[in-house]
Amino acid sequence: MTKKDAYVKMMKAQLDKWSAEIDKLQAEYEKTEAGLQIEYADKIEKVKSLRTAAIKQFTELKEAGENKWTEFKAGVDAAWNELGNAVKEAQEKIQ
Repeated sequence: MTKKDAYVKMMKAQLDKWSAEIDKLQAEYEKTEAGLQIEYADKIEKVKSLRTAAIKQFTELKEAGENKWTEFKAGVDAAWNELGNAVKEAQEKIQ
């Protein structure tokens, strides 16, 4: 397994974990009363938007050749950190 393959596998596992957490947050959001839904809507949308951006970065990295993938790594790492922080923040607020 190459370094790229190992990195992609690790990031895919983390993305799957965060996607499951986002699904849980969405379910919690849908169960809350209307007044709280207004407050939580921005958090849910932010997390979903960041997930979309992270997936885009991740896809570009996966499609990059073995010699070029490291050029995309910094962008993926930054997107991952931002998404991870947003998921944590939303969990603290909603749950």
